[in-house]
Amino acid sequence: MIKQAIVLMFCSLVGVGCGCTKTSSPTGKTPKLAKPQHVLAQVGTSVITKEEFIQTYQQYGAGQTPRHFLQGMIRERMMLLEAKKRQLQYTPVVLHTVRQGLVRTLLHRDFEQWFTPNSIESLIVRKYYNEHIRKFYRPTMAKVVHVLVREPVSPRQRRGLSDAEKKALGPAKRKVLKLGKELNRLMQQANPKSAKEFLAVAEKFKRRINTAHPQLQAWYKGFAQVMKRYESRSTPMLTKALKWKSQQLRHLIFCTSCRFLRVNLILARLRKWKKRYKEKVPVVVQRQLLDILKKSCDAPRRLVVVEKLPFFPEVPTRGWPSMVDAFSKATFSIKDGTYTKELVKTSFGYHLIFRIKTSKLRHIPLLRAAPKIRRGLFQAMRPRKYKQWLQLIYKKYKPVGYLRRLRPKRRK
Repeated sequence: MIKQAIVLMFCSLVGVGCGCTKTSSPTGKTPKLAKPQHVLAQVGTSVITKEEFIQTYQQYGAGQTPRHFLQGMIRERMMLLEAKKRQLQYTPVVLHTVRQGLVRTLLHRDFEQWFTPNSIESLIVRKYYNEHIRKFYRPTMAKVVHVLVREPVSPRQRRGLSDAEKKALGPAKRKVLKLGKELNRLMQQANPKSAKEFLAVAEKFKRRINTAHPQLQAWYKGFAQVMKRYESRSTPMLTKALKWKSQQLRHLIFCTSCRFLRVNLILARLRKWKKRYKEKVPVVVQRQLLDILKKSCDAPRRLVVVEKLPFFPEVPTRGWPSMVDAFSKATFSIKDGTYTKELVKTSFGYHLIFRIKTSKLRHIPLLRAAPKIRRGLFQAMRPRKYKQWLQLIYKKYKPVGYLRRLRPKRRK
């Protein structure tokens, strides 16, 4: 009953009861009564005119017949008069509902007309389109799985090699090429028809090749013996012996890609020991370094790498991953479900590539994407724009709150 009274009171304030007749007016003049042919219903001293019914029915009468809607209006008017008679329009619940309705009406008429999706500038839409081009433009791309037999050192590490090390790279490179040819021969024998079969052959070859390097393990044993021999010696003697031993790593060419990282780690640790420990390095600290090196020396070599790559385009495109030219050309020269019959040489090593599938070109131009972008930006920008609109009202009325007065008074 209270909810119905609230609805009725609010409707009366916004003008639903415009057909009511009164015996007096503020000006002292008697208002004109509605003509009998224009009256559809009469409830006490209040009438429902034809014009009022048409306006209300067009706005709220969807899915109802005129007869049922008119009966509902009569019941509503009858309950409204009863609520006014009991002066329910002055209760806190009704007043609170009316205030909320006024605020919603203000938001609808002012804020929602001031900030709409169409009010967002075209430059903002274009900027979003360019920054999120992957959502609207996708070139022809391929998804592959490949096997890589790596070079002894990467292009970045090759810059730091000495002349003697560069000469020693020849046998290592020939060994890499020999492994690549062996892998190609195994693939041609298996002749895989799917990516799963290709991966099975590649993983089997990888497990056989990627074992711990015997030269690196032998170097670690010599390193551990030096550490044990100089446990009771002074710091300068220990650091000098370890520096001599660590330089031997530079001559182990065909190891792992972390070879230079381990040398730098040892040299950095030696410099730290010289500054911190002037007399003797603690045994616990020495053993920590041994543990780190043992894990890396016993780790399997990453000589053969098997990877499943994400979609990438044939031509480098902004927003999408790109591959080196030789790899891309070899990928797009074969069909889906096939692999390269010959080794593909890049700066990283020798590849065998199996093409899984290809995605077609998809392009949504800016004109087609603009409405969707505006709707998304509208939802994202709405809270910030609402604060800006509210700030204008703050400047107009300059409200002041005395929050300290809400605190309970302290007893003396």
